[in-house]
Amino acid sequence: MDFESRKWEKSDAESFFKYSSNPKISENMRDAFPFTLEDCRKTVERFCCNDETK
Repeated sequence: MDFESRKWEKSDAESFFKYSSNPKISENMRDAFPFTLEDCRKTVERFCCNDETK
């Protein structure tokens, strides 16, 4: 399986919500995951603004 790692984008919130709501995925997530779409939007916003290269 091929995949590409990239920076988070604000448009990722809906996919993040979809997949983090899947019990088979969420049980393997290391950190607590957001419970609502709005929580996912806020989390993705923080990810987008976190520039570790500074």
